[in-house]
Amino acid sequence: MAIDLQKIAVDYALSVDEVRARWLMLRVAIWKSDFRTFCKEVVKIRAKDGTLEPLILNEAQEHLLAQVNKMLADTRWVRIIFLKGRRQGASTFTAARGYWRTTLYDRQNAYILSHEMASSTVLFDMVSLMQEQHPFPPQVGTDNAKSLEFKQRGSMYQVATAGQKAGGRGAAISYFHGSEASRWANAADHFAASVEAVDEVRGTWGVLWSEPARPLPFEQGKGKIEGWVKPPSEVLLETTSAGPQGEFYRRYMDALRGTGPYQAVFVPWTLQKEYTRDGDFQASNEPDEEGELSEQEYQATYKLTDAQMLWRREKIQGLRSASLFRQEYPIDVTEAFAAADIEDVFIKPSYVLKARKRFGEIPDAPLIIGVDPAGQGGDRFAVAFRRGDSIFKVLARNKLEQAEAVAWLSSIIDEWKPNRMCIDRGSIGQPLIQALRAISPKYADIIKGIDFGGTSKAKKAHPKRAGPWNIRAEIYDDLLTFLKEGGSIPDDDDLASDMSGPKIKYRANNDWLLESKTDMKARGLRSSDLSDACALTFAVKEFFDTWSRPKRVSGFGTGAPAMDGHNGPPQGLVDHTDYGSFYDGGGGQDGWMAG
Repeated sequence: MAIDLQKIAVDYALSVDEVRARWLMLRVAIWKSDFRTFCKEVVKIRAKDGTLEPLILNEAQEHLLAQVNKMLADTRWVRIIFLKGRRQGASTFTAARGYWRTTLYDRQNAYILSHEMASSTVLFDMVSLMQEQHPFPPQVGTDNAKSLEFKQRGSMYQVATAGQKAGGRGAAISYFHGSEASRWANAADHFAASVEAVDEVRGTWGVLWSEPARPLPFEQGKGKIEGWVKPPSEVLLETTSAGPQGEFYRRYMDALRGTGPYQAVFVPWTLQKEYTRDGDFQASNEPDEEGELSEQEYQATYKLTDAQMLWRREKIQGLRSASLFRQEYPIDVTEAFAAADIEDVFIKPSYVLKARKRFGEIPDAPLIIGVDPAGQGGDRFAVAFRRGDSIFKVLARNKLEQAEAVAWLSSIIDEWKPNRMCIDRGSIGQPLIQALRAISPKYADIIKGIDFGGTSKAKKAHPKRAGPWNIRAEIYDDLLTFLKEGGSIPDDDDLASDMSGPKIKYRANNDWLLESKTDMKARGLRSSDLSDACALTFAVKEFFDTWSRPKRVSGFGTGAPAMDGHNGPPQGLVDHTDYGSFYDGGGGQDGWMAG
């Protein structure tokens, strides 16, 4: 609605400049209180067809804003680490938010760090366009290819490239936007310098504007407008995946586990309404590539419409690779990280995905607990629980002293009364085993030490036949068979990432083994502690001689609730896989129950 400033000025005996100033003061308060309104009324972006249009937040941007606002409400600052797909608008969102901060608040220093010069230029050009198209452009001092200075605010918006030398050290940064953070050169140095240079400021919420005693027409009924009177510091790191490695990956997985300052955010491609195609669609039951889901399985697992599946098919045809589509347009966190680096991975992500989407009652089967111990280092002390074809719980703790570990495991034995607890002898494993066995003869009967590096049963039986070289490779082979033949695991990103981490390595005689935890860390991956604990539940098989596998309802992807991650058993009642010979034939000689 148009406002007649001249008429209001005459009616209220004010100058037009006074009326305009009061109107602008109100708009600034509204913009400060509502980033969405600021984007709509102030920010212009270049649309895909080249025209300029207001920034109306799309579905991914709305999701990101909701997470930002939630963290602000909970902690009074922002530390968001955002894993994205292509063309979801994360860079536009974060660029606009930096512009919002520096043009509306005093003494704000927005620092934008991108992985390459071309990207830095695009981001700065985006903000320069916002400045050019601002309906009331703030006065600019310094204006060059890397920075905009807003003189009246004493604020600065600047971009940089993550080159060999880390920048930002010593600067007082109030807003940090890390673009394509997984691809920064010397990422550890940049996190130590630029990201750590962000001020640790908790914001103050209060009244930004109050309706005057004699309000002008456009002020009437507004009451009070609240917002950040002292803006909080914000860190927004956004990127597409560069695989399960590097500084960004480690920090993102820490955020998923709830450790560290960051809140992990992910938006699947399916949230974007425009990612659909009209037309007829008939799902194929054959995967496009080995280790991938078929279209039928993919559609059933994620409950997608035919229009979404048709768009997906067209994209895969254009990219000429289903695995590349997963990397560019991931549908979940595990897919995003696994997609970029699955060559020679022993357990393909698709097997893990199917296993985590199977749900049913926990079988009345012997309980085997696997324990992968860890001491005071960075690895996790992991414990996995398996009954028959269900790994139904995985627990993890960090930095346990031996006394704490003994107390924890003894309490698990007392509560759960397992048939066997298999503990890796490495690290603090052997002293832990000795301490537990000394507590009670009952514990001595239950606990079995497993030597990951020991010679496999297969090599002992047939020394000259190629096969798994050591026990770790052998029990991982059983874990893989378990996943292929219908086993279920917790629906948990952390566990799924672990399972698809280790790669297979071959010796000169074609014996094979899995890469060590040291080798994984050299690739930038964390130790596969949760997966190792699961594999340890296959180190014994004597308790399954008399157990019969139950028949279950088959039919992949018929819809089931999610499990409780590391913290509990599945709650669904229906299993989603056609088990075939897994039930009818006892798993065969190579099945996970075979002795």
